Amino acid sequence: MDRFEGIQNAASRLGAKIRPELVRELRSGNSPQEPTAHEEGYACAKSLIDSGESFTALICFNDSTALGAMRAFQEQGRKIPDDISIVGFDDVESAAYVMPSLSTLRQPFMEMGEAAAAGLLDLIEGREAPPADRRLDPVLIQRESTRAPKR
Repeated sequence: MDRFEGIQNAASRLGAKIRPELVRELRSGNSPQEPTAHEEGYACAKSLIDSGESFTALICFNDSTALGAMRAFQEQGRKIPDDISIVGFDDVESAAYVMPSLSTLRQPFMEMGEAAAAGLLDLIEGREAPPADRRLDPVLIQRESTRAPKR
């Protein structure tokens, strides 16, 4: 929910509208009976395609769902990024090596780990820990899966 709220807030600040009829919710967890993130991304993209709705960009929950979505659009003959831009989240290693390479939001994992460790050490040593809601911004890694929409 935090990622989705962040996307909604950013879209609002930029004057972009997220159309509720184009939002798909992932169902997977960690159970072996549940679909993988790739499968869910693929299924959600197929659902969007089947809806007949027009859109120019897709923001995915993570890079794995984005890779699944890319396959669904490519199977339908849609060119990425000419017909649709796709962005993932996390910057997994394979994101740079798929064709087209995946634009993604890289999380500052090193800083997140350092902040968590520093907070834990503060608690262990009896000092007041920094606020738990410290903001660490992701970085957009723009690759080949995105471009400005056609006018």
